[in-house]
Order: sequence, then C-alpha cells, then structure tokens
Amino acid sequence: MSEFRKTLNYIKLKSKNEISHLQKLLAKNRIIIVPLAQKMGGKSYYLQFFTRAVGEQLFTSIGVGDIFRRVKKQAETAKGRKRILKKLSEKFKNPEKELETVLKSTSSSLVPDDLTFFLVESELKSAKKSIILDGIPRSNNQLKYIKELEKETGMQVFLCY
Repeated sequence: MSEFRKTLNYIKLKSKNEISHLQKLLAKNRIIIVPLAQKMGGKSYYLQFFTRAVGEQLFTSIGVGDIFRRVKKQAETAKGRKRILKKLSEKFKNPEKELETVLKSTSSSLVPDDLTFFLVESELKSAKKSIILDGIPRSNNQLKYIKELEKETGMQVFLCY
C-alpha cells in the first residue's frame, strides 16, 4: 500500500465523524474553500487528502493559474481568440490589451486584479459544486475580494491555513 493511501486511510479513520458531517453539509450547500499558504507550500498535496477523504465528486477545483493557461491555450486558434475577446469585451474597453496581459503573464507575475477577478467570477458562475479556489490571494486587494465573494455568490467562504 502506498504512503499516500496509508495516510488517507488514517485521516478517514481519525476524522470519520467530521467527514460525515461535512459530507451532509456539502450535499445541501455549496461552499468555497480557499487554501492559504505560500507558493509551493503543499496546498495541492493536502487538498488531495481532503477531497479524497470527503468525496471528490462534491468539489470543483478552480486554479487561477489553470484559468490563465486555459485562456492562453484557447487563444492559439482564431475561433478561441474571438470567443475570449467577446467575453472580455463584456467588462473591458480594450479586450485585446487584457488578453495580451494574460498571454504575457508568467507564474511569477501578477495579472491585474480586475482581470483576475473577472476570469475567476466567470468560472464561479459555471460551477455546480462546492469550489476549491487555488492560486488566490496573491495580494491584499485579492484577499479583500475573497471576503466579498460570500456576498456576491451567496456561498460561504472558508479560508484554510
């Protein structure tokens, strides 16, 4: 048995009542979980335990970096680029400029908050399950935004350290 499997079994054994309570809560309510730790601090690793223990079918994982990579990939085709520009034009006067900002971004650069928020909100609107939102906050302004998500989405937000 792998070390991961052993640890997962241990977590399930020790947290059986809490996991059961959380599963009942998630069956009726959608929530947003925001893991907080430094970059490359092991958030994804621990979230694997959490989602597998509670139930992967109850969550949608949204990574801000994944959103940016998906936009970059879509922009490789004329049809995809047109679709992205149409979406960005809903909020921005110069969607071409905003797209170029995403295309030039790297994992160590900060995409402007208003653009990040717009892309995250688009993903949140389409999610049907509880959400694990990774890759945000990277600034104090983004932390304030996360606190506002409860009001905007009606979903309870949990910041996890």
